Amino acid sequence: MNRFVLKPALWLAALVCAVLFSAIGIAHAADKAELEKLQKEVLGVTVQLNGNCSGTIIYSNRDKVSGEVTTLILSAGHCAIDKDADQRIEVPVYQANEIVKKDAYVGRVQGIYFNADLSLWRLKDKQTFFPNVAKLAPENPTLLMGEDTWTAGYPLGAALTITKGMFISKETNDYDKPGRVYYRVTTDIAPGSSGGGMYHKNEAGDYELLGVTTAGMRGFPYFGLYTQISDIYAYLKVAAPDIVIPPTEAAK
Repeated sequence: MNRFVLKPALWLAALVCAVLFSAIGIAHAADKAELEKLQKEVLGVTVQLNGNCSGTIIYSNRDKVSGEVTTLILSAGHCAIDKDADQRIEVPVYQANEIVKKDAYVGRVQGIYFNADLSLWRLKDKQTFFPNVAKLAPENPTLLMGEDTWTAGYPLGAALTITKGMFISKETNDYDKPGRVYYRVTTDIAPGSSGGGMYHKNEAGDYELLGVTTAGMRGFPYFGLYTQISDIYAYLKVAAPDIVIPPTEAAK
């Protein structure tokens, strides 16, 4: 029988390699878990509107008396072009960590906020309950320059896309109204991304909806503008006061 013996130095090297490979395995598992979390909390709630805009499911709840489901979607105001007509809303369906299809629903624009670039949409389907909805950030979050951010949407009407960037600042810009304040973030966006959610992570590691994609500047990917969360709260307090604070328990 052939045998081999490791010298002390080789034992140490083997031990170091074992620890490194173990760490790599743990990191890989952590990365996978984090990606699955990203998929559930960000990508899974990002819808496509009429093939040319994006939106975020922020509310889906079944009434305990009637059994009817109310599902609301937040998007940009400039995405609500024909507010009196039926709208096509496509929701991604995941399987084995990939989008296998998009279920199509019919919805209507419930309202447009004229103080900021926001709109609220309601599904006509009153039977389908969506267990995952976006978690809203606090109304006045503490944000640091250089903080990681993520933006999800359907740029150029193509496949669901997520990009990562950094929070830069609150910036006054005359994009739609003089003196309007937006978040400026470096995540890449393109036409079709409008209305999609912009997120950051809270201290618990959960992804929170921080803003809505509003505008960008061609050739300058670091100059994306996002309607800030305080404007979102101001709108929802009027348009849907029952969902300003997302429900902790949704009836399934």
